[in-house]
Amino acid sequence: LREIEEIGDRRMKEILERPTPENFLEQARAFAWETGFVTKEVEEIFEVLKSLPTIGYAQNMLGKAVHALVEGKDLAKVESYLRETFPEYRIVSSKIGYGVRVSSTF
Repeated sequence: LREIEEIGDRRMKEILERPTPENFLEQARAFAWETGFVTKEVEEIFEVLKSLPTIGYAQNMLGKAVHALVEGKDLAKVESYLRETFPEYRIVSSKIGYGVRVSSTF
């Protein structure tokens, strides 16, 4: 647990030195790799996203899930490619807006 905290502290310092969405996602992804949280399935998705026009992507810290930021002009291409590549996965697309959003699945 201490090692995970140290990795988190180091990655947070990197985020605060350059607080951009791109850097945030890069550091979050590095955190997931360094802590060993990246599963085979997540690694497979990372490999696909690496070749697509995203702003950045990272693993959700709970479960086997990934999130990515994509410019509106590239959304259809990225979403379509992910659906074709991972037909058995649930792909969720949403716009970034102002205010709080709460989503849950029970």
